[in-house]
Amino acid sequence: MMIKILASLLWMNFVLAGNHVDLVTKLFKDSFEVDRLQCGITNGEIDLTSHFSQDSQEIKKFNCDMIPDGQNQDVLFWYMRKNLCTSKYGQNNSTCTVLDQSLIEKRRNNLDLMKRIQRYTENQFRIYRDELALKCCQGKSSCLPRFQKTSLELVNDEKAIAEYQSSQLVNDPGRIVISNTKLAANLNEENVDRLLLHELGHACQFARIAEDEKRYSSFTDPEKNCSNEETGLYEFREFLGEKMTFCLQKKITIMKHKLESTGGFCFHRWYRETFADMAFRDQMKTPLHWTFDTNRKSSSKNHPGTANLLECYESEKIKQQLCN
Repeated sequence: MMIKILASLLWMNFVLAGNHVDLVTKLFKDSFEVDRLQCGITNGEIDLTSHFSQDSQEIKKFNCDMIPDGQNQDVLFWYMRKNLCTSKYGQNNSTCTVLDQSLIEKRRNNLDLMKRIQRYTENQFRIYRDELALKCCQGKSSCLPRFQKTSLELVNDEKAIAEYQSSQLVNDPGRIVISNTKLAANLNEENVDRLLLHELGHACQFARIAEDEKRYSSFTDPEKNCSNEETGLYEFREFLGEKMTFCLQKKITIMKHKLESTGGFCFHRWYRETFADMAFRDQMKTPLHWTFDTNRKSSSKNHPGTANLLECYESEKIKQQLCN
């Protein structure tokens, strides 16, 4: 108890001084250094032009007891990225993904590497699609066959593409399209998992809405799908629950009011992306599955920024998935 009180007091003093990162380093150095060494994480050189691994085999979950109350998520997420990605892959790859375009190109041109990544992606897609079908559809009769028929297309494209594509036809099962450039940026299997779970979240929302042809038509109407926010919320309460939906709406509304005057934002798509981010988050069972999303704070035309919404995911679930 005394340790936690001291930690909280230290936290307040350093934040007021504007040195919160220094505090984190000082306060958790011993605890997390043990985590880091036991995880088998070192600063040794890795050939990033050919690296692709299952990083969760090397790590254990974090000791979260030392984190001051009220700072749990931000501190934990920062330290996750620092110890799991930056220490292993370097400062430029702090989410265990590659940002440097020249390095991505080298990885994309490495045929052996791309075969390994593509093989893993195809296998994992089939596993997730089969395992998550019942969880998604929850007894909805039309939803199940549609979700189970979702296909995966891996394409050769210089653009970083990862998207769920579907038409206005209610019986069109849709497809997930991912480019080799997008795949090449992932340094571990866990980031590919995250990518697939997000796109299957889209497939789930579409499949559930397809139970009602009128709602589906409204949801997919290209003329309305930016101006009509309400359709973007279809299936939120039914699938994500009342509590999470209320929290997400509140968060997005606050961000929306700050950005509305600048124009160019599609808030209907913000809700679509939010559903996809949260639908299968309970399948992201290791800290490595979270490193990318916890750093995604910038809002774009079609996305509110996942990190801005993670507070709405129950803290107890986060602890179960990330802490020992």
